[in-house]
Amino acid sequence: MGSRAVVLSPQLDDAVLSCWHVLEGGDALVVNVFGGEPEPGVIGWWDGLTSATSSADRVRERRREDGEALALAGARSVTLDMLDQQYRRTGQRPAPAEALAGHVGDAAVVFAPAGFFIGVDHRLVRTAALELRPNAHIYADQPHAGIWGLPPWVTGGVGESSLDVDAAWRRSMRDAGVDLASRRAEVHELDDETFARKLEAVRCYGSQVEALEREAPLEQLRWEVTWTF
Repeated sequence: MGSRAVVLSPQLDDAVLSCWHVLEGGDALVVNVFGGEPEPGVIGWWDGLTSATSSADRVRERRREDGEALALAGARSVTLDMLDQQYRRTGQRPAPAEALAGHVGDAAVVFAPAGFFIGVDHRLVRTAALELRPNAHIYADQPHAGIWGLPPWVTGGVGESSLDVDAAWRRSMRDAGVDLASRRAEVHELDDETFARKLEAVRCYGSQVEALEREAPLEQLRWEVTWTF
């Protein structure tokens, strides 16, 4: 059965972090792309940073956390078994398009990550999504998109600095072959009640929150950006 909206989430938290306005909007399906469990004994670099002693255990924990967070939004999810970059051997480069085809083909709208700044997995998902659905909407993947702050046109000048984050965003999109002239940027500023619900869901990711907050302030999660037609 198709969904009105499918949100492609490279890791087990990206949909909540970046597309809360979509998840609360109705019949949404989240596809967690790189949600596979590594072999016993593996410790990925990110898992080690977040004090995990077993990546297999951490993946199971993150799946539970994601289930709790998505339940708060009333969103359905499916988790694919492809391995996160931190678990793959050097030189392995998965091609997610085949695995995603059955989930995006009959969706009314597909949301794919922009792949800003950090994380090859985000870019792999974006490339696969645009191959399968050239009309996929693109979302700014938080908190990575805001690691140097958010453009003033997003926040209305809150936290404005001399860094030209907008130029970096645009360069990243052009390098990915995204035609910005055919798309319009939409800013979804969450009101206080909606943002409070989102933060409640974000805090379900107890194994991840400290690292995410060090990357960028959680307050920046109030603003969500999509590029649509």
